[in-house]
Amino acid sequence: RPLRNYRDSVEPGAEGRAYRLFMALLDAGIMVNDNGLGCLSTPMGEAELDRIEAALERALATLARE
Repeated sequence: RPLRNYRDSVEPGAEGRAYRLFMALLDAGIMVNDNGLGCLSTPMGEAELDRIEAALERALATLARE
């Protein structure tokens, strides 16, 4: 079907999956915007980045099982 606006390009169910990812990360103590945007800061070190990475991997694995 032809694309008429940005909504036509979004896969059905994407909003729900994005929200579940947001909630899974929030449950892990990682705060991102509910649209998936996050912020990194220069004071962050390897430990903080490793924590974010691990939380994201766990959240994505959980969502993949749903």
